[in-house]
Amino acid sequence: MKRKLQLYCLSVVFALVSLTSISFAQELSDDFFCDGCFQEELYDYNMETVVYSDVYGRLMDIYTPVDNRNEPRPLILFAHGGAFVGGSKNTGSSEYFCKAFAKKGYVAASYNYQLANSLIDLADSTKMIEIVMKAISDGKAAIRYFTKDAATENTYNINPDLVFVGGNSAGAILSMNLAMIGNDGTDYPAHIAEAIDANGGLEGNSGNPGYSSEVAGVVNLAGGLNQLAFLDEQDVPFVSCHGDIDGVVPYDCQDVYWADTIMGLFDLVDICGSGALHPKADELGIQNALLTFEGDDHTPWSVDLSQGNALKMDQVIDFSTEFLYGLMQGLVSDVEDNVAEAIQVSLAPNPADQHINLQLKGAHFLQNIQLYDALGRLVYEKNGLFNNSFQIKRNQLAAGVYHLLIQTDVGSKSEKIVFK
Repeated sequence: MKRKLQLYCLSVVFALVSLTSISFAQELSDDFFCDGCFQEELYDYNMETVVYSDVYGRLMDIYTPVDNRNEPRPLILFAHGGAFVGGSKNTGSSEYFCKAFAKKGYVAASYNYQLANSLIDLADSTKMIEIVMKAISDGKAAIRYFTKDAATENTYNINPDLVFVGGNSAGAILSMNLAMIGNDGTDYPAHIAEAIDANGGLEGNSGNPGYSSEVAGVVNLAGGLNQLAFLDEQDVPFVSCHGDIDGVVPYDCQDVYWADTIMGLFDLVDICGSGALHPKADELGIQNALLTFEGDDHTPWSVDLSQGNALKMDQVIDFSTEFLYGLMQGLVSDVEDNVAEAIQVSLAPNPADQHINLQLKGAHFLQNIQLYDALGRLVYEKNGLFNNSFQIKRNQLAAGVYHLLIQTDVGSKSEKIVFK
């Protein structure tokens, strides 16, 4: 099936110029990005099952790479699909996803979460929002299981600043809402606010209190948000994969299953899928990427995987891997924020057609510059400058947003440039 790649990445501003309000306190060694780490399947893995919520007895499978490395690892937690009425941590897509990322060097985890009691609950939008909020509570407790461990026993050696969440279908809805709701203090509609309050607030009541549940990004596989208004400038980056004729979780903004009501009795939940979320993210300056499976229905990767064909699932994993790798390259820095703030630069014109003049202000001097595209790929570098100005020429670069890493005699600074 033909697939259409859409990259909406109009804000590639990374850790030193943060539009996503992510700060990375834990410095990483120079060996963090070893050859192939976090991109290729290099390692074997171990798997164990733990109880991550003592409150509700929820289970989680943790896949840990056998990598013999000391560097703190990125963590990704994956939530299964099943319309919030079925599914488990052991579904085929969840296991496949977690195994693949563990082999790349991530700690990966698949967890069970609160489900509805029956299909009747699915038909009641108010009831379903309550269930989704309880599932989000579980997801945050699962994150805190790891951040608590990082602050105490450090069994899994994760970097608490590199925590990502993802999911398939319902699990993607869970993960997107977990990451996006509450970042800006927005007043939500009464029925959503009531569900949040009844569940112990935004952090929920599923256990492991007192530790961080913040995330650095989301892998959204055929999920969405209840409203586009849930996105704001402070939200974290996200990468999505979605079929454009999805009949369950709409590609654009519709009711789930494309049905306003069931027999005129029940009001179904509204959802805005990937086709609507990514243009909105562009407007807000949120780093994002979208892989559209043209002509495909709901989660074609899972459907094919259940029939023994992993081609589309591998495409999803490869696309997500590339995005997260680029995200980590841009976000991870061993430079203190105050050093970056002390480095003042001028970039003009910006946006530009053919070239941008870089001028370093003050008595400092340039050493090296590196230019990365929206997926974190190095597209240009110049070393050994030892002056305070340089002209960045477009040459064969495509139109778009680029991440410029400027290395000086006193530290490094990250800036955004745009070629029209």
